[in-house]
Amino acid sequence: MDIMKFDSAFSTGIISKLFGRTIRKKLGYDIDISINNIVVTTNDGRVKVHLDLDADMSQEDFKKLIFKKG
Repeated sequence: MDIMKFDSAFSTGIISKLFGRTIRKKLGYDIDISINNIVVTTNDGRVKVHLDLDADMSQEDFKKLIFKKG
């Protein structure tokens, strides 16, 4: 079993910005994402990713995201 942890403010800050930009570019939602930590575990060829994050968005974007079809 291998475990990778990202919990430094620098690394999670960079990943947060990349996630936010990707969501904005691909889906068109303006979401401010703040990742607190990431834990990636590999075991027997399976990868599990645990994210602890906060997201801030408008109520309209939230409704569009939740009720999006397709």
